[in-house]
Amino acid sequence: MAEVFESPLWLLALVPLALVVWRACVRAGFRWSERRSRYRLAFRAATVLAAVLALAGLRWPGQARAIQLVAAYDFSASVYDRTAADGALADLAAAVESADPELAVTAFGRTPALERALARLPARSAPASRGRRDAEPAPADPSRPALPELIKPRAALDAGASDYGAALEFARGQFHPVDGELAPARAIVLVGDGLDTEGRAALAAAALNGSGIDLLTWPLALGGGGDLRVDGVRLPERAQAGRGLNIEVTVAGQKPGEVVVHVGRWTGDGWTPVGNAAVTLAASGDPRAQEFRATARIPDHPKDQGIAQYLVTVPPGVQDYKENNALHAAVRVEGPKRWAVLARKGSTLERWFKARPRSLGVEGALYTAPAFPLSSQAYRRYAGVLVDGLSAEDLPPGGSALRALAEALHSGPPDGGGEVHGGLALVAVGSETAFGAGEHPMGGVWESLLPATFRPAEDRARTILFLLDISSSMKDMTAKGRKIDYAREQLGLIVRPDEQNSALRPTDRLGLVAFAGEANVAAAIASEPARGGFIDALNGLKVEDRTDLLAALRKASQLLEKDEAEERLVVLLSDGVDTAGNADADLDAAVRALCPDPAAGGRRRTTFFAFGIGTDEKDTDEKGAATLKRLAKLGGGTFYPEFFQFAERLKRVFEENQKDLYTRHEPFHVRARPHPVLAAAGDAWPVLPFRNRLKARTSSEAIVLSAPLPGTETSGSRKPDPILTLGRLGASRTAVLALALEGEAGEAFLSPGEGWKGGHALLAALLSWAEGRDAGAEGWRIEAGAAPHGRVAVMLFAEDPKTAEPRNGLKLTARLTPLGGVADATQVSNAGNAPVAAPLLPEAPGRYACELAASKEGVYRLEIEDAAGATAERFITVPYPAEFRRFGTDRNALGEWAEHAGGTSRMINLPAHDLADWIAKQGQRRTYVSMRPALILLAAIFLLCEIAARGMRARRS
Repeated sequence: MAEVFESPLWLLALVPLALVVWRACVRAGFRWSERRSRYRLAFRAATVLAAVLALAGLRWPGQARAIQLVAAYDFSASVYDRTAADGALADLAAAVESADPELAVTAFGRTPALERALARLPARSAPASRGRRDAEPAPADPSRPALPELIKPRAALDAGASDYGAALEFARGQFHPVDGELAPARAIVLVGDGLDTEGRAALAAAALNGSGIDLLTWPLALGGGGDLRVDGVRLPERAQAGRGLNIEVTVAGQKPGEVVVHVGRWTGDGWTPVGNAAVTLAASGDPRAQEFRATARIPDHPKDQGIAQYLVTVPPGVQDYKENNALHAAVRVEGPKRWAVLARKGSTLERWFKARPRSLGVEGALYTAPAFPLSSQAYRRYAGVLVDGLSAEDLPPGGSALRALAEALHSGPPDGGGEVHGGLALVAVGSETAFGAGEHPMGGVWESLLPATFRPAEDRARTILFLLDISSSMKDMTAKGRKIDYAREQLGLIVRPDEQNSALRPTDRLGLVAFAGEANVAAAIASEPARGGFIDALNGLKVEDRTDLLAALRKASQLLEKDEAEERLVVLLSDGVDTAGNADADLDAAVRALCPDPAAGGRRRTTFFAFGIGTDEKDTDEKGAATLKRLAKLGGGTFYPEFFQFAERLKRVFEENQKDLYTRHEPFHVRARPHPVLAAAGDAWPVLPFRNRLKARTSSEAIVLSAPLPGTETSGSRKPDPILTLGRLGASRTAVLALALEGEAGEAFLSPGEGWKGGHALLAALLSWAEGRDAGAEGWRIEAGAAPHGRVAVMLFAEDPKTAEPRNGLKLTARLTPLGGVADATQVSNAGNAPVAAPLLPEAPGRYACELAASKEGVYRLEIEDAAGATAERFITVPYPAEFRRFGTDRNALGEWAEHAGGTSRMINLPAHDLADWIAKQGQRRTYVSMRPALILLAAIFLLCEIAARGMRARRS
């Protein structure tokens, strides 16, 4: 209906208008027996019908549509098989030959070009390159030119990019203008691999929607010659002669499978093999990704100082496409840095540096406690400081040694005149006498220098269960009133959060068991910062007869059985006289069940404390005191007989074992995040038995965390602890390794194992990382990388290293120099070694930027200098253009572009079938001619006829 009528809703007006016409005729004296009445009715009905059909826009079918096609062929470098495009053109001509279409041919790379103007096909189309025997020679008719030979396109195309957007816009301009209503069926046939380097294809395809031009995308089937590439090479900012560095290579491909990565180092006379690594290409987690990727890490140990250049390759496929599987990188190799090593006498670290001063890849100047540098000037010649497990006694919080270290870290070495430029690195290693366990105060100078805070006691969940004796002896009077009243008062002072004597933390969970002849839960274990429920339960207790200690101990075990707090304290208040007749052995067994002994090397989780309820020595029951003392010892705690000092003693109980809060001794695994520091030591960490408990600062990065061993997830130690934390202190890099180098823990960490190269390799990598600087002493942070169209983009962020305020008004110059040596080995032609310089212009507060020309592939040295002579250096890899480094056919992209174009656009999977189907659909869609003018004229004629007939009747009458 929509094809025949433009506005078919007007047809609904026929019924009411017919009724109106009939009623009008009846009123005018219509008589069916009279011929004149029938003529008037017929003219009036014909007038109304013609008018309604005109309003509805009646159209009359015209002739079938002609076909116009513009074929756009991708001739960029990634379409390395030119015969595929030439064969596709022949297949296209054969598939559409029966429709006798007009066909134009364009080719494109970075820019498009016309190979054949829009014209009808020759009588028998076949390009000469196909060599068909049945092909007839090209006709002499100039209106039907022969098809071009796409193996050798006439236009000089830049194959370094593929701009599909420009190709579509150029192809759209090749159609003849539409003349009148008989518009031809038009389509652009886009033939290529779908690898658009300019990113404008989707927009250009969407612009075809509604234009009357369909988009037929034809994915080329290419061979496997360039089906993988070296996607990237990552090197550290600096390397050190004799110290290992990791070359991190990312490989990408269109197919899964194993790939061997080769790395060589340029020596001046040629390439020396560094090593190989086999990796397996696997799909990424992104479902939209069309590539399979893998990362290989190949170590190298450059011995000479200078610039080390590397060439990374993967084996070629069917043909040797070096532009797809080779990439270069460089790093400056420096001599060993000097580090100050602060260690304890007799420690592993002291033995290392005495026996082998370069055991960690640095020249170590050893200082042992207490002979540490007392002035910050002593650190001027060092790149960093390695501190090994020093306690507050070794490194006093208010001493000159710690003050000198803090001043050196905050100020850093001078900009000139010293051996080191930039921040002073700091690496702190843990032990059982380090950090909080070493009694360094929280919030103190030592903690302020580190990327972690000494984990506070509040971090660990703690349950405190009070067992209060409410037997009849609690009615006894003392100098301070009844025992029960005094016990309530003292407990209130302890638990109220607003009391000065309160030793509890807001996160502590409290419970209360009252016992006499039997034990009852007066206040269930709960976390209640206000403690209102606990105090109400305490004040509501009533004194009863007898004393059953065994019932109280068993009730405590029952309550704590499902409690998951990492620390549990059981506090008993009693005169110790068990009047229920329980045997001592039963009481001892109950305490052992309540407070089991810890595993070897572990810490006790539940501790038992007892307080005797006596007024003075005369009032103390010797038998009861002996019982409580014995039970407290069995439970790992202490017995306190001084009842009048209960609050003070209990506060001491809560605070006396703080050192135990800062360490853990149970075995654990580690959970590591990918980081270059970790690659040097291997993937399989050993099971370790010791760690300090620290908390990473919000501005730092914990790259290694503890993880429970299988089967120990419910041991009360489920919270992970940061093991290796990295951070910054102004211009310095800082790190904390919360592990011991001594004893069983140190031996497990340092000893190599299967997949584990040993903690000494990790320490060496950690020191190397810490020597790098995110921002130098001049406060520069540089970001640089290859940009499109043969350029290198450089951006520099400058800030004052002391105030962190942006630095404006700097006069900066960037110089880019291609390195020699690489070109000869890889057939990459750098245009000499002449540097290219440009000023860095301000873009925002503290931010400067520029672009430098780097038209050829290779490795470039970037130097940035200011007016004062301060310099910074980077090495930039400029790869082959993006088009050279891509491969395969992106069918998804081609399909999406066809969807954007709308209409009857599609992706061609079977050329002969899909093209014939598209042409058939265009033939079914015939053109239509509007009948509105003719209908309006016809309605006017009918109306005049009716008027004439009415006039004739009037004259006769």
